[in-house]
Amino acid sequence: MSIQANMAVAETTFLVPMVVAVNGIATGMESSTNVAPLPPPQPYEGAYTVTPSAETQTLSTAGMKMTGNVTVNPIPNNYGLITWNGSIITVS
Repeated sequence: MSIQANMAVAETTFLVPMVVAVNGIATGMESSTNVAPLPPPQPYEGAYTVTPSAETQTLSTAGMKMTGNVTVNPIPNNYGLITWNGSIITVS
């Protein structure tokens, strides 16, 4: 069984008329609820620029409004990558 109800969200109390029918027998029902609007998201005030590093970096932006673009800088040219395959160390 599938019941669909087209609804709109409003900041005030509203009535939603509904009809439920099973095997051709319909019954009406009403429901009302108070819906409080969510507060506007707070602006993100942290860094918007990051530089790659060996450590994980997290910009704590969840639930916040970002007011600019995030810039990821290139890997600095004085950084090196050291890899080891079990017998050879490679610096690149």
